[in-house]
Amino acid sequence: YFDSESLFNIAVLGDIQSPGEYRIPIDSHLNKLNFYHPIYDGLAFNANYTVIRDGLQIKVSSNSLSEWVLKSGDAVLISLDKRNVGKTEKEGKGRRNAKDTINEATTLKPIEDTVEITSENPVIESQDGKEVKKLSNDVENRSENSAIISSARVRDPEHYQLQSGDILVVGLPGEEGFNKNFLVGRDGTIHLPEIGQLKIAGLTLREVEKVIYTSLSDVFLGLDNLTIQLKEKRLLVTVLGFVNNPGEVELPSTGNIQMAITEAGGFVDGAQLDKLQLRRDGKKNVFNFKRYLDTGDPNVLPEIKSLDEIFVPTSPGLSSVH
Repeated sequence: YFDSESLFNIAVLGDIQSPGEYRIPIDSHLNKLNFYHPIYDGLAFNANYTVIRDGLQIKVSSNSLSEWVLKSGDAVLISLDKRNVGKTEKEGKGRRNAKDTINEATTLKPIEDTVEITSENPVIESQDGKEVKKLSNDVENRSENSAIISSARVRDPEHYQLQSGDILVVGLPGEEGFNKNFLVGRDGTIHLPEIGQLKIAGLTLREVEKVIYTSLSDVFLGLDNLTIQLKEKRLLVTVLGFVNNPGEVELPSTGNIQMAITEAGGFVDGAQLDKLQLRRDGKKNVFNFKRYLDTGDPNVLPEIKSLDEIFVPTSPGLSSVH
């Protein structure tokens, strides 16, 4: 058990299921990161770590992880290499072999949030297995603009249930129509080539992997190179009533009421801020947005989920006019 004063935040980015902000104990070493949070499957992948600190990008070798102490404000980029596992072959007729168009020895490179180092970002030093390079503006801006996911929401990413708005990347080398983003629609489905609609909302990523693998196995052979990753968590929310641009808005996974209102163009003059409504599954939650503006207390605002509806009523005195 750790109290809140003994924890601090770091950003974890890269080709992992749940990029975002994580809370870890003070003076934690880099090799303990996946111990405190199950960020990736250590049995299936080898991880390569790069620490971003004070504008520098520092590659940390595997034998130096236990020596590297993380600090508040650090960002950690993780790239994953799939471990070699035994291959199995399926027999059947009328199914296509996904390996026909690639070399048997080809290893699928995992999807990475790549970092480009140019001549303007030279190596500064190399010591104790740590290769230090200046951080490009692209990576710096990307880390600043990355959606920050609350520690409560990503505490156990293995059990995160997909929802409408989330984006998956389904990779199958050599097959047209794959190796790209697939959006989970409002109906909770994704549309895959040769398969069609698959209902995946409410399932964990592991469960989705099984569903997709089983469905594709009816059409393809050689699915050992199939990869499925959660690229981004998103929220689809509808904002109606006294706002400038009522309709559906798309938010990051940490989106809140204020962000939804902003995406809808802000309030129209005469909006009744103390009687906003959050509608979900036929139920209505009335809350006081004005109190939030007066106090800045985020606990005043209800947490939003994908497919929620926010309604902004008009003030009673304007109802007869509008």
